Amino acid sequence: MPEGSSSVRKAFTLVEALVATTLAAVGVVAALNGMSSIGKAQALSQERERMLMIGKSKLDEFVALGEYQDQGGSFDEWGESRYIWEAQIETTGTTNLSEVIFTVRRRDSENDEKRMVTLYTLVYEELESTTAAGGTP
Repeated sequence: MPEGSSSVRKAFTLVEALVATTLAAVGVVAALNGMSSIGKAQALSQERERMLMIGKSKLDEFVALGEYQDQGGSFDEWGESRYIWEAQIETTGTTNLSEVIFTVRRRDSENDEKRMVTLYTLVYEELESTTAAGGTP
């Protein structure tokens, strides 16, 4: 193009087109990764919510039965074979008051804190009263 001429450029160069395409591709990949992360987070949240629901029900059953000792089991009878539970009883320093630490986790995740929930509650154990012969408590 001669000096001093003022012609208007009407098209993109090949380099400009490649740069624009590359930027668009990077943006699409970033968006897809973000959506994938959101999907994984949502699935994990739903799983933790399910573990909380079945854990709360099992903890209520555990407390109602009054068998306050360390134990564990599965949720197979509830159709939830992916999960297991464990109950630990800790003393609190207050007479007849114990803390129940109730953990629900996936069978296939030993120490993955993202795949487990822990519930805490206190239980009061009444002492059995003794009575005199023939008397009532």
